[in-house]
Amino acid sequence: MGNQNTAIGDQALGTNTSGNNNTALGENALSRLTTGDNHIALGVASGSRYTTENNNIAIANIGVVGESNTIRLGRQAIQADPTNGGNLPAHTAAFVAGIQTGVAPAANNTRRFVTVDTTTGQLFFVPIP
Repeated sequence: MGNQNTAIGDQALGTNTSGNNNTALGENALSRLTTGDNHIALGVASGSRYTTENNNIAIANIGVVGESNTIRLGRQAIQADPTNGGNLPAHTAAFVAGIQTGVAPAANNTRRFVTVDTTTGQLFFVPIP
């Protein structure tokens, strides 16, 4: 069962064999994780695609097989629930404090613009020449 894990919800961390330091809150949260470490999953089926990945945060998102070191908040599109065959609805709005459009300085004093990929929902910086 691994060490330092917390699971609340039917089948949360249900297949974990040796993954450590995981937190799963919600029905089927991290339900397929077997050996991955350092996850936080909040919500029904959150992180349920992860099996051996590490260091992910999934809030209301099933995750993506093979990814590590990723934060996923909400669903960009409808997601098929891999644990029971139903569908999980897409989220249509997000409000995050502290993120501003405009210019942000980089470590080397170059200027960057904060933007979002409207297909994936990923935030990123674009260098300004």
